[in-house]
Amino acid sequence: MTLKHSHNDQATADTCHFLGTESFVTTIAEDIEKSESPRTIAITGYWGSGKTSCLAGVYKKVTATSPAEITNNKQEQTGKYTGIWFEAWRYQNEVSPIIALLHCIKNHFSSSKKFIDGAGKLASVSVLGALTVLDGVIKQATGLSGFSKISEIGEKYEKDNLMSRLAADQINDALTKAVNVLLGDNKEKLVIFIDDLDRCEPESAYKLLEGLKLYLSIPNCTVVLAIDQQQIERFLQKQFINLMSERKSEIDSQYSYLGVEYLEKLCQEAYRLPIPNQKQKSDFFISHLKLLFEDENGSTVIADLNEILKSYDVLPANPRRLKMISNKLAGYLRKVDGSNVKGVINENCSLFKEFNNIIEPKRSESFAAIALIISSLSVSYRRIYESIELRADAARDIFDFVTSEKGTNYSTPSSAFYELNKDHRTTDVQAKYEHPSDLSIFKLKPLFDEVTGLHVYTQSTPKTISEIMHQFVNYFNHNQVN
Repeated sequence: MTLKHSHNDQATADTCHFLGTESFVTTIAEDIEKSESPRTIAITGYWGSGKTSCLAGVYKKVTATSPAEITNNKQEQTGKYTGIWFEAWRYQNEVSPIIALLHCIKNHFSSSKKFIDGAGKLASVSVLGALTVLDGVIKQATGLSGFSKISEIGEKYEKDNLMSRLAADQINDALTKAVNVLLGDNKEKLVIFIDDLDRCEPESAYKLLEGLKLYLSIPNCTVVLAIDQQQIERFLQKQFINLMSERKSEIDSQYSYLGVEYLEKLCQEAYRLPIPNQKQKSDFFISHLKLLFEDENGSTVIADLNEILKSYDVLPANPRRLKMISNKLAGYLRKVDGSNVKGVINENCSLFKEFNNIIEPKRSESFAAIALIISSLSVSYRRIYESIELRADAARDIFDFVTSEKGTNYSTPSSAFYELNKDHRTTDVQAKYEHPSDLSIFKLKPLFDEVTGLHVYTQSTPKTISEIMHQFVNYFNHNQVN
């Protein structure tokens, strides 16, 4: 079968690629529209849960354009609001990250087509003056002369719009008026989207948050942060403890709450990214898998997988991992595409001879399920995957693992199941909250269940399933049948 190239890990602003968060994105966009500024909104969620794509989706909702930093295609924003996209971790080594953000704001407006005349120059004195005020704020933030030496090109703007003397406590007033000029008559707010703050070092994250409070708490500006809330709270707590230590102040239990309280004070609203349900994960996975096929030869496998995923909740909630599994599965199907399975009827074909024990249509369904299992193991449970490559009976250990008492030989460090520390025999995984990147939960458990598992569904045996999985991996990795 013919397949396209694999998916990359780039976030997207297109709602068709969201993992059940279309309504969530719309709600945040409506909050921005209906609420008064200044306002700071947080989109919170675990690493890998899709915060960047949601942030980009909100950006597209309010600006009618996807972020150029994601699409590599800069377009003029046509929505009601002007959006600034800022990837915080790229600037974490700056002495003051807020300066980098202010530069991004200035660069956005200074390069805007609506301000450029036919000769390629800024056409408006007011705009030039407003940009000069931004320059002054940047100088102030860097500890230079600030507003005391605003260049001549901004003097008229200063005289018309600002008090003759600008002091430090008038920075917000100056920025408010400058941003109003830059927004123009057809834009209502400046919306700043900050991504990857939780990837920064604690000190850098704290400096940027402090800068937001000092410089951008202005009436025509809304800030939207995409963060792992728990991670940021830990960063802030660590930063506050360090500050107390430097001041030789007493550190007691109250400081464990400072990070939480600081973030609550900064963010007027926090939206928790919803955990996708079984259907949303399946739809996301199947849609990405379909995009990798250039012909119809994969339709049978995809149809089989679609049915399997209706019955078995075995996919992670992490969109990055779902893309990786779809890439891996497509890669397997380039080489082991199901025609091999049909060929087992021929006695001369030794590949997957164990499939002779499975009757159609369950044979093709088994192939699809095993392709999914192998792909998932390769991405998320590599030690188990490697054991299956080495031993034809290794997958039988999986059947035993999901039904064994906790504390058996699978809890030793040498076991391929050692990292899977949840009790899969007595714990109802579906009833517990789901961390999208929690690899200690064996998500494939339902496919190996002794009552409802794949071997029951396909009327095969654990021995048959195990041998097929072994053949599958070795044919792909070594182009041979053991």
